[in-house]
Formats: sequence, C-alpha cells, structure tokens
Amino acid sequence: MPIYAECGGLMYLVDSIQDLEASSHQMIGVLKAKAVMTGKLESLNYSVADVIRKNILTDAGFTLRGHEFHYSKVEDVPSDSKFAYEMRIGEGISGRRDGWLEHNLLASYLHIHFGYAPQIARNFVDACERYGKK
Repeated sequence: MPIYAECGGLMYLVDSIQDLEASSHQMIGVLKAKAVMTGKLESLNYSVADVIRKNILTDAGFTLRGHEFHYSKVEDVPSDSKFAYEMRIGEGISGRRDGWLEHNLLASYLHIHFGYAPQIARNFVDACERYGKK
C-alpha cells in the first residue's frame, strides 16, 4: 500500500522515539532507525530537493520545494537505506538525503509545497488507485 509520511509521520514509522528525558517509546518499526527529540531546533528553512530516485510522488529529475521545521533527528539509519531526494537546500534525514524509500513508502522531514507542483498529489492518488486494483 502506498504510504507518504512527512516529519511526525516519519518519526511514527521508525523503531522508537527517544524523548527529552532519554526514555524510549516504541513506534511501528517499518523504518529501522530511531528518532531522538533534541530540545533544540534542528532545522528551520525553506528547502529544495532534487529527486534522484523514482518514487510514489514523482520521477527522478524533478525538483521539490517545501520547508523543514523540526526538533528531532533520526539516528542509526542503515547504511544501505535508499533515499529519493538529495537536499540542495535543507538537512533531510541523513547526510543531506531525504525521502526514505522502503517498499511502497516515502518518508521525509521535507514538508512538500504541493501548490508548487499539484501533479505530485495526483501521482500519489494514482499510486493508491493502482494499489486498489490489485
């Protein structure tokens, strides 16, 4: 099933979230990493991402625009993880990479500005319709 998750949705999909008191809380574990609340602003910016891998929103070669705003970071990201975006402006999840791809899932810190390119929302609906016809 297609899944698109931004920021808090990304955090929900990892193995666990560590709060400000260093207590760990189990999440659903689709993405093998942990989110850590830092108590400080980790990223606040308008963002630009170059799409490097086809995903449920767009083909490679597209440029996405949006913003990042978060007080957390994702740690212990497996070295073989696949990402859909390289951040031209912004931090992303790991090493200026964002748009974590796993099965038919796309998760990112980037909050996409869908008004910039309305077709990307249509592409997600199309992916869901294709899944529904299986």
